Amino acid sequence: MSEFENRYVIKQIEKSTDDGYLEALTIYNEETPPGIYTNSNEITKWLDNPEDGCQFEMIIYALYLDNRVIGFAQITYLLVQKVAILDYITLTKAYRVNSAFLVFLSLIQYHLSLSGRSILYYIAEISNKDGCANIDRESAFYKRIVCLESFGYVNSKYHNIPLGLANHEDAFESLMYIKTNDNTKYINKETFIDIVSAICYDYYLKWYSKFLEEDELNK
Repeated sequence: MSEFENRYVIKQIEKSTDDGYLEALTIYNEETPPGIYTNSNEITKWLDNPEDGCQFEMIIYALYLDNRVIGFAQITYLLVQKVAILDYITLTKAYRVNSAFLVFLSLIQYHLSLSGRSILYYIAEISNKDGCANIDRESAFYKRIVCLESFGYVNSKYHNIPLGLANHEDAFESLMYIKTNDNTKYINKETFIDIVSAICYDYYLKWYSKFLEEDELNK
């Protein structure tokens, strides 16, 4: 009887010079729609120059299938709230299927659980642009996956912050999906507000302080 198998592997990237990073970043650049795209030069700069005392940590993975890079993942960990944000999990078009995505998502969560980080919540932000009438392909696919993974929709208005002043395609209403570490179906309003505040001020504001002048940052 003939046999067939695939080997899925994730590799954490520590520096932009690490093997697999450029291939993974190329996939990110080619496959990420403009409306949810963070400048890859910014990602590389934060990767190579993290700042002490930050309230967030960026974690980058190269995703491999049978020793070939087929994807990129960026996870942001909010230290105070103990939240892991699934910023990007991007695969090449040929492997953008439920089975591959779910395997990589499972490997990422398992790696994070072994890292010593205490994670109370996983978060995914899904575009709800024009009431989902103009949702991009990545967000539509992502929404299907997180629902399969038992993420729950937070019943509250939520807006994506623009990813830089030059990108006019990415400021729109989003849906926030949350998965708790014990599959709880409810979070307090105050917890949600604290998480959103941390995303805005501990993460986004600090991120763009590297790239914007003070008057631009104030905008």
